[in-house]
Amino acid sequence: MRRHGLALVLVVATVAAAAALVAARAGRGEVEVRRTEPAVVLPSLVTPGAAYTRAPAPPAAVAASLHVTGLGGDDTVLGSLRGRRATVIAFWASTCPPCARELPDLQAVAGRLEEQGVAVLLVNYREDAGTAGSFLRGHGVRLSTWLDRDGSAHDGLGLEGVPTTAVLGPDGGVALRLEGAAEVEALPQRLADMGISAQ
Repeated sequence: MRRHGLALVLVVATVAAAAALVAARAGRGEVEVRRTEPAVVLPSLVTPGAAYTRAPAPPAAVAASLHVTGLGGDDTVLGSLRGRRATVIAFWASTCPPCARELPDLQAVAGRLEEQGVAVLLVNYREDAGTAGSFLRGHGVRLSTWLDRDGSAHDGLGLEGVPTTAVLGPDGGVALRLEGAAEVEALPQRLADMGISAQ
């Protein structure tokens, strides 16, 4: 028992010394500290040493049966919201900085997409109607918005974190899954590959 206590004290002392060294070097300009804005990662993903494996996409019938709730409390399934050619479903949260940039950009191209038979849906991930509505008003976003209060639609599509965008094809099956800010920014090009112009 005494040996474990001594080992713990040594580990803590080593970490403290390393932190002090980094801080000193940063003060002299020897260490550059950078901040990035990755996708908001779900706590379940933070498993040390675990390799990331994308969940399989569900069959079209399963995707169509996933439930979402309107800001007014009306419950519906994704299949009833489907576009003729495709459906863009952007999952977001008010605590996600990249989402605050993505949603207005998506709104700017939504009209063009809808003219081509593409439905554009925003789905708030695990927040209430008041939080979602306030965020959207604050950012001037007026697109069709739904709630995924328990995360079942998000998880049912095999997605991880936010921002994440799923694109369903004409049959309602998952054609694309774009996860994280960098992948979501590639949405216009990925739609162009499907013959759909966001310009």
